[in-house]
Amino acid sequence: MGKKAIFGIALTLLLTGMLALAFNIQPVKADPEIIYIRADGSVDPSTAPIQRDEDIYTLTGNINGSIVVERDNITINGNGHLLQGTGSGYGIKLSGRRYVTIKNAKIKSFAGGIYLDSSSKNTISGNNITDSYYGIELHSDYAIAGSSNNIISRNNVTNNHDGIYLGTFSYNNIVSGNNVRANKVVGIVLSGPVGSPYYLTNNIVSGNNVTDNDGGISLSSTLNNTVRGNNVRNNWNGIYLLKSSNNAINGNNVTDSHDSITLDESSNNTISGNNVKASKWVGILLIYWSNNNILSGNDVTDNGDGVVLDSSSNNTISGNKIKGNDSGIGLFGSSNNTIRGNNVRSNGNGIRLAPELSYESFNNRISGNNFVNNTKQVDYSTSSVNTWDDGYPSGGNYWSDYTSVDLFSGPYQNETGSDGIGDTPYIIDANNQDRYPLMSPFNMFDAGTWNGVAYKVEVVSNSTISGFHFNPAEGAFIRFNVTGSNDTKGFSRVAIPKQLLWVEDGWVVLVDDEPVVPTVTEDANYTYLYFTYSHSTKTVQIIGTNVVPEFPSALIVPLAMILTMLAVIFAKKKSLKKDTLEY
Repeated sequence: MGKKAIFGIALTLLLTGMLALAFNIQPVKADPEIIYIRADGSVDPSTAPIQRDEDIYTLTGNINGSIVVERDNITINGNGHLLQGTGSGYGIKLSGRRYVTIKNAKIKSFAGGIYLDSSSKNTISGNNITDSYYGIELHSDYAIAGSSNNIISRNNVTNNHDGIYLGTFSYNNIVSGNNVRANKVVGIVLSGPVGSPYYLTNNIVSGNNVTDNDGGISLSSTLNNTVRGNNVRNNWNGIYLLKSSNNAINGNNVTDSHDSITLDESSNNTISGNNVKASKWVGILLIYWSNNNILSGNDVTDNGDGVVLDSSSNNTISGNKIKGNDSGIGLFGSSNNTIRGNNVRSNGNGIRLAPELSYESFNNRISGNNFVNNTKQVDYSTSSVNTWDDGYPSGGNYWSDYTSVDLFSGPYQNETGSDGIGDTPYIIDANNQDRYPLMSPFNMFDAGTWNGVAYKVEVVSNSTISGFHFNPAEGAFIRFNVTGSNDTKGFSRVAIPKQLLWVEDGWVVLVDDEPVVPTVTEDANYTYLYFTYSHSTKTVQIIGTNVVPEFPSALIVPLAMILTMLAVIFAKKKSLKKDTLEY
């Protein structure tokens, strides 16, 4: 073979090898960079797409990496640009920082989108954070240098493992107005060390939209936090408390969850003013020794069960509207609870009491409730004994299927005259009966908090009650309207706390300015005034001589006397006018 042929073959092999090598070369990906905002204010590296204007740092392009902040009193404006991670590290990290604002950034695919370690008085606002383990995380290892007094607001936190996470030594923070959606585990988490709730306290979670997460809002080992005014929808657990105490869960809308609000080994919390609807299992659930909680003023509608206490004691359930559930209230192995002033209407079971394992539900006090049009008023499958009234004259509950009459009064219902209490007991079983069933629905009205004491005025009436008014600064009186079908007989029985309003020489009751004579009874705490009238729409005024002590009696007594004199004069004028017409 000639030299030229050999050279041609060699050249061909060389070119073929080079082409093969070229096709197998992979593009080199740039490693994620870490950009530092140094303590002296410089940006490192200086080539990073960040423009500095004094203490304002504005992104001018996307960053394949993260930012570490070493300077206080600055603003980082993402300007709509993206920080892209690889699933580890932190998008923006603050350690020991104060007065830093982070806003308008897009942050994706980090272990923590924005991470605050022992950092306080910072603001995180208007960011979009996705596909990270924690969207926003606050944490500290030391109480003296906790992550505190930060504001996390108006962020979109979606498709992370957990959305917003407040960890150990996070306190006095505000989490408000965020859109927290489609996170794989929990939307908003407050989590302290097990058994040490005082490590995570006094945070406020308010006004957030928390939707389509596995869990909505979770508090674990926390103390004295507030969760209020949030829209929590379509999560497995809406709001969940585990081993948490003295928290306030107020005014939230919790809908379309498996369980809406759950307390698990959590005591001394307040659950009030929430709208709890369309839960697949339970609207409000207390389990595993969740004791001494207050559930008040909630609207619990169209859930599997409304309010359930399972192995939980010494709780108060009061003033709730519980409607359209399989069972309105359920007690399972739960004792010594107080259930008062609830409207329990149109449920499968009004109230259900059953054992949990070998533990009965006993010594519960159930009074002042309205059980109306439930398929079964009481589902009572235990042999335990509960109390269904507060004695005389306070009375028991209103039962829409009670058919007796009210012709008599007194502890034995053998005294002449009506008192708003039925003459015969409402029988549940041989060991459980409401001895003093109410003849008409029970109403509770807020009379305000005076000298640190919250007062309620209770009215049993066959009238519709509206316009309740009490203001001790205006005088020693209560006023409200009664409405019923014209020319039918109306009655009201008004229970007034003795420390709120009382008399020295007798009560004055006016119905449309006409004096009526009430029947007056008392117990240790209340004065009960029973009176009748002819129905239409009328104004009732109940006048005493003394009012809650926060206001000086030197001013109030003359005002009460003037009101009484005017009422008497007006009544005499009407009487004189009537006599003149008859003459």
